[in-house]
Amino acid sequence: MKKLLKLVLGLIIAIVILIVAMVACTSFFANEVDKELKKGGEVTAVDSKQAKGDKQKNTPKHFAFGDTIKVGDVQLTISKAQNQSPVQYSESKNGNVVVFDVTAINKGDDSAFIDDTEFNLYINDEQVDSYFGDDMAISGDLNKGKTLKGKLFYDAPKGQSLELIYKPSFSWNDNEVVFKGKN
Repeated sequence: MKKLLKLVLGLIIAIVILIVAMVACTSFFANEVDKELKKGGEVTAVDSKQAKGDKQKNTPKHFAFGDTIKVGDVQLTISKAQNQSPVQYSESKNGNVVVFDVTAINKGDDSAFIDDTEFNLYINDEQVDSYFGDDMAISGDLNKGKTLKGKLFYDAPKGQSLELIYKPSFSWNDNEVVFKGKN
């Protein structure tokens, strides 16, 4: 009887020790994941003359076209808005295409995805349609330390106040970056 009691007591102690060890490991892992998520969501100005970022969480940070910023591990430059005529076989409702040159550099250790669908252009709070012409818009998987260049195309009239919003697709944070300017 004493042997059975010692065996049961030993088993209970082993289970308690196992549970405590599992909780400690899980807590450590959760803290490390939380640190990585917070690090990946930072938006900072790299080369900005007019950075007006709010210090509150989840508030969009405002930059001018031509500024270079860093969103998480990706350094991003959006050129000033350029106007061009639509191509012959792709109609434009406004008779003008607004083009942005985009340069993305991956400064992190993991690959990053950049795509034109992560950008939305607005005029007076109304979303502007993307334009599909002869050139390909920016899209690709960006490996560690590499650069990706491409363009964004929108069907918009000339001489407008533009607001281009970038929101990364594969991000744990809800950061939005807003670029403002005129075409």
